[in-house]
Amino acid sequence: MTNGAINREFDERKKKITEDDLRKVLEHEDEIKEKVKKGTSEKYREEIQLMFSLLKDYRNGDYREVPWGTVAIIVATLSLPFMFMWKLPMVLKLTHSDLEKYKQFKAEQEDLKNDIVEGL
Repeated sequence: MTNGAINREFDERKKKITEDDLRKVLEHEDEIKEKVKKGTSEKYREEIQLMFSLLKDYRNGDYREVPWGTVAIIVATLSLPFMFMWKLPMVLKLTHSDLEKYKQFKAEQEDLKNDIVEGL
């Protein structure tokens, strides 16, 4: 499958993703992680963890600085773990800047938490 075909597939799938799909993916987080754990490198497992963290913060309203399209691409990919491995590099390319912004947000939250604890 070419990159253009993959991009078109993502575009079509993200139009169909709903908040209910987000909820379902999060409900099955442990199962999905177990399915994709076999055959993924440590680097990819860290990215998968970051994706789940972003989805949880998005759902809870703690982080909304991400476009719905990014959330939908992640949900669509994680909801199809049997196809996950060959799509992951493309998903990481498509969501890279949003995931990097989210990493920065989490780092700032951790710094804030540390400042509060040190101030006690």
